[in-house]
Order: sequence, then structure tokens, then C-alpha cells
Amino acid sequence: MIYYFGIGSSMKCFVAAFLGIAGLAVGQTLTVTPPSPVSLTIFLDTQNPSPAFSQPILIATTPSPLTGFISPIILGPAGTGQWLQFAVVPSQSSDCSSTNNYVGFPGMSVTTPAYICVEAVQTSPSLLKGDYFGSLQITFGSAQTNLGVALSVFPSGYLQLTDPFGTSFDGGSGQTISFPLVAGQPQPTVFVNVWADNNGVVCNPGDPGCNNAIATLDLFTRMDDGSPAPWIMYTLTDPATGTPTLTSPAELNISINPAQIPLGQSLVSGKIFLSSEGMYQGTDYVQVTTTAPTLSVSAVSVKPQSLSFSYRQGGTLPLPQSIQIDSNPEGFQFSAQSNANWVGISPSSGTTPATVQVGIDPTNLPLGNSMAQVTITVGSAAAILALSVNVTGASTGNYFVPMSPCRAVDTRNANGPLGGPSIGGGTSRTFAISGSACEIPSTATAYSLNFAVVPHGSLGYATVWPAGESQPLVSILNSPDGRIKANAAIVPAGSNGAISVYATDTTDVFMDINGYFVPEGTTGALAFYPLTPCRIADTRTAAGTFGGPSLTAGGNRSFPILSSPCSVPSKAQAYSLNFTAAPSGSLAYLTVWPSGRAQPNASALNDFVGSTIANAVIVPGGSGDAVSVFATDNTDLIIDINGYFAPPGSGGLALYTMQPCRIIDTRQPPGSPPFQSMIAVNVSGSPCSVPSSAQAYVLNATVVPPGFLGFLTLWPHGETQPLASTLNATDGELTSNMAIVPTTDGSIDAFASELTQLVLDIFGYFAP
Repeated sequence: MIYYFGIGSSMKCFVAAFLGIAGLAVGQTLTVTPPSPVSLTIFLDTQNPSPAFSQPILIATTPSPLTGFISPIILGPAGTGQWLQFAVVPSQSSDCSSTNNYVGFPGMSVTTPAYICVEAVQTSPSLLKGDYFGSLQITFGSAQTNLGVALSVFPSGYLQLTDPFGTSFDGGSGQTISFPLVAGQPQPTVFVNVWADNNGVVCNPGDPGCNNAIATLDLFTRMDDGSPAPWIMYTLTDPATGTPTLTSPAELNISINPAQIPLGQSLVSGKIFLSSEGMYQGTDYVQVTTTAPTLSVSAVSVKPQSLSFSYRQGGTLPLPQSIQIDSNPEGFQFSAQSNANWVGISPSSGTTPATVQVGIDPTNLPLGNSMAQVTITVGSAAAILALSVNVTGASTGNYFVPMSPCRAVDTRNANGPLGGPSIGGGTSRTFAISGSACEIPSTATAYSLNFAVVPHGSLGYATVWPAGESQPLVSILNSPDGRIKANAAIVPAGSNGAISVYATDTTDVFMDINGYFVPEGTTGALAFYPLTPCRIADTRTAAGTFGGPSLTAGGNRSFPILSSPCSVPSKAQAYSLNFTAAPSGSLAYLTVWPSGRAQPNASALNDFVGSTIANAVIVPGGSGDAVSVFATDNTDLIIDINGYFAPPGSGGLALYTMQPCRIIDTRQPPGSPPFQSMIAVNVSGSPCSVPSSAQAYVLNATVVPPGFLGFLTLWPHGETQPLASTLNATDGELTSNMAIVPTTDGSIDAFASELTQLVLDIFGYFAP
């Protein structure tokens, strides 16, 4: 009999072990190494059915030592006897075949850590041809796992493999077929005759059919280590007709595919396994070797070439990110290895092209930036993937102090810490907001700003972040056509209460502050209460308190927010609003402030080209709980609300700041098409370590439309799309806007009225 201790008849020569752990006690773990699945190639003597053995398997627990019990279980078919046994061995290097202390059912006690060997034995009555299944039930207290084992049994008999001259190619005893790999030379084909022999059991040795029996053949290839060997090519043909066949006698035509040969080794060795079914059953293999080709260094590529992660201590781990590994030509073996033990790669080897997941575990990294790299090798060629992770301290809750808008920075003024000069292209400047004339206390942890640029020409993008931290891979706004643009932002305070600003191209900037955040417990500070976006006012509609007429040039109007249809409670002291201007021509600027107070020297948005444009504003309620709006030029105005600030209480949320981080970029991977209509964005599942406790996100939304975009709306995932908008890009230009978006399940929905790409960056979140 021939026994294959393995997965089953489809693979015929592998051991499979699979795990299912249940019932873990608090603080207790149970692990089995190697983990599921375990695959081993084991052959048994065809004439003397010796046992089949696995390699040593480690059973470990936390804490250790613990004493448990292992019991073999036969799953079927019934009546097959107790063929499954195991033994405890001293170490991982133990020889499982030389151990004589194997036990079967009911099993025995084991103390961790322990190494065990698994054995399959012939039983009485003898096992017949077929597949058998069992498991080792491993129990330590309330922790339990099943180590599954499959056994395949085949009858006696064997195949004969010879060339036309009678040379044997029987695996293990015959000749090896070697293919020299010579550049520019065609690859030869080697012919091997395949015929079945039943070892004289069924037919007489003199019978002409005895050594040339008809049997159905099954073939597959493997490397010597059991992995696939796609570089070995073969066909089976009828020796009389030359037509394809799957029965013996047959002619096995063997060749190689150089593009599939693994690199990095001087000799590549594999096997063609053959098995026959029917009356004459057996197995054999042909040993095939060749040399490995080499590639030039330029033949390996990895995209993207760098990955960035963010992690806040105590938060959820960032999700793995994908990279694409390729070579020219394709089809070569690669390996990937990092120089840091906090980087994980899956898979770490394979065949190009391949998509590989790169993940990190930064829980033990220090605060600040940590760098690592992944080296991808294909033979002598290599490519480098750069990794960075920014680790920030555990955030504490922050509450809001509203104020009338005040100009904190303007680089168009005389040179000074909060004035000129302009920000040069490709450079950054730091601004100490707490040192401005706006009387911001040094205890401020974050600022609510309106950030505006006055480019000297085209401006690729501008970025703002806490001073003293690494510049993030995010943007706050773009102005490729050089127009004046503004965008709201909630920016954490950095070193000495300062923030940093980077611009790709030379530009002036000015910043107006409408409030700031302070630590929990500060007297008078307000909590945030999110609302599903709701339309407060639209001057394009019929005349009324929240409707027409349009704002006239040089005039102002007041809007009593608490009287709107959006059910804003009377306790609200400041509002999180989105203003959209639809001017009839150029609009120099629009200003918003609490009614009853003096109009400030500040602006909420600018629209010199006269397109429909939006910007977020946090503004305190003034007289009559109203806000006032001034426009330099005729314009319609739409006001949407997404939340309010009020004294802390039930349902109130605190701001938790974080290093700005990119949630999603629908342009990635390169070539991704724009979307239209609705998509869902899993914020808590992004690489930005946003905790599941977050109930609203502070986002910067940027659209990159190929043409006209009427509007984009963001709202809580799973809720009905509201009559509100987040931004507009009717001129088809890159457009950004801050949005505070509530969530109930860690995701939000986005709707685009026309085709666009979407980039979402997160600057913080609100949570209990």
C-alpha cells in the first residue's frame, strides 16, 4: 500500500493541519506553530506500509507552563480504526520517525511549552484506498483548538519512466533531467515514456499487457520544497498518434519556461509528480533541474515608492496598505524584507507582478517620526520601499471657546512674526497664533481658522500642521490658476502654540481666527453637538427670513439660526455652518460675524471669478441668536448647519486633535476613474488610526473634477442624503472645503452630482 499523509486526493502528497480556537479565557492564549495550514510532503514505502510522520509542532500557552490534554479524534469514514497518533518530543529538531512513545485515543496530558509529532499508522483491518480525516483536540482550561489531519491511501503498483533507449527516470533512483539555460538558445524538449506496472499482482509477468497497462494519469509540478513549479512545462501525448492523452502508455514531453524560473539560486530543482488510477495504480516523479537567469537592477519596480502611516498612542492600529511589485519581464520570483521588526509584509515572497500588503505595529515606537524600509529583491535586482510612521501622544478632550473673527496673520503686511515676507515656493513658515493681537491664550490646544492664499502665480497646494511635527501628506487648498482662495481649518497647536504652513509655490497667506479649543474643565468652554447637515437659508428661494432677496453689494443681512427649520436648541452658543456663495459676478469677499457686534476685519470666503463656492465657518450666535453676513458684491447665499457648540452635557463631544492624515484618495492607484453619485468612506478603517469612539470627523474635502461639478455632499453613513452641500466646483477647478461630518458607525457617505475624484484628509475628531 502507498500512503499519502496529506490534504486529500486532489493534492495526494501533503499533510494539512488547520486550526480553530474557541473559548479563550481572559489573559490566556493558546498557539500552535507552525500555524494552519501546515503542509508537508511525505512518502511511504510501497511494499512495507511504514508509518507517516509530520515535523515537530509547538504547542504554547500564555501563561506558561500550563497542563492540558490532547486527544486524537477520527472523523471518518467509520470503521477505519485508530490510525491517528501523537507523541511529545524534546525539541523542534527532534526526528519524529525515531520516537517510539506515540499514543492514540484517548490521548494524554501535556505541559506547555511542548513539541508534538503527528503519526499515521496502518490499522487492523487495513486501511483501504481513500481519504481519511481526523484531528487532535488540544485543550488547556477554557482554551481549545483542533489540529486537523487528512490522510490519503493508495494501493500498490507503480509507474515506469524511461527514455527511448531504456534509461530510467524514476524519481529517487533514475536519471535527473537537466536543462542548461543558455541566452539566445531555444529550450529543448525531453521525451520520457510513461507506462503502468501492477508489480505482477494482477497479471502474469509474461502477459504482454502486464508491463504496458492502461491507466488514467494525473500530473502536477512542485519545487523540491513543495511550492509550485510553474517553470516546468509538460504535455502527455499518445506515442502512436501524437495526440494529447491522459492515459498510459504515453509520452511525457518536458520543457521549461525561463520567465517562470525562481531567481537568486545557482541551481533550481523541481519534480513532475505522476499518479495512475484504475486497475494499475501507482506514483512516481521525474526530477528536473536548471540554472536561474539573472535580471538587471532596473528590472524591478515598486509602486508607490513610499508609504506613510499615522498612529496616536492608545488608538487603533493603522490598516495595512498595498504596494505593487513588478519586474521586466514579468513572472519572476521576488522576496520582500524589512529592516524593522514593527513592519509586516504579506506575502513576503511570490511571483511578479504581485500585490503585497504592508502593515505596521507601532505600539512600542517612540513619539515622533520613525522610518523603515522594505527591500524587494528579484535575483540580483532590488527596489526600496520607504516607510514612515508618525506617533503622537494619547489625545485628551478639548472644548471650544468662540470669538468674533480676528485677523491673526497676514504676510502682505510688513515683515514680522505674523506678517511678511511671503512664503517662498517649496518652503514653509511657522506662525505663533497664541502670540497674535487676537488675544489667544497659551493654553489653546487647537485653532478654528479661515485660511486664505493670495498666490503670486499658480499654487499647486498649501499645507498647514502643528509646528514641531513632521509635514503631513495632506493639503488644505489648491489654486492652480493663481486665484485668491480661502478654506476653513481646525489646526492643532504645535510647539509654543504655533502652526506651520508650506506652499509649493510663492504665495501670501492670511488667517482669521473665530475660536480656539482648550483642555477639558476650562471655565466657559463649549462641547460640540453634531447634527445631520440641514439647510438653514437659501436666498435663491422666495423672500423670507431664510429666503430671498439676494445680498446686495455693500449690504448685510442677519439670519436668526435658532428660528430656522433645523431644530437647533436654545442652548447653542456657536454654530458650525457651511456658507455657499452664488454671486452674479465677481465677489471680492464675504464676512460672517455675531449679530450685534462690530463687523470685523476678516473674511469667510473670496470669489473673484464669480463661480459658486463654499467655505465652512464656525461663528458665535449674536443678538437674537443670529449671525450677520456682509458681501462686497451682489450674491445669493446658501447656509447649511452640521452642528453647534453649547455647554457640556448629555450628547456633548470633545475635540481630539491628531496629526493630519489622508483618509482616502480616489485617484489611487493611478488610473482609477472618477466617480459619480454616492460612495461610502470607511474612516475608522483608514490608515489614520481614528478610534471607533469618534462621532464626528474634522475633514478637509478636495474634489478634482474633469469638468463642471454642481456639488458634493458629505453626511453620516446609512442616513438619508440631506438637502445640503459641502462644496461646489462649477468652474471644474480643484476645490477644497473643511467639513465636520457626523458618523454613527465609523463611515460617512459622499455624493457627487457629476464625475469627480475625491481626497479626504482628517485633522481631528469629536468624541465623548
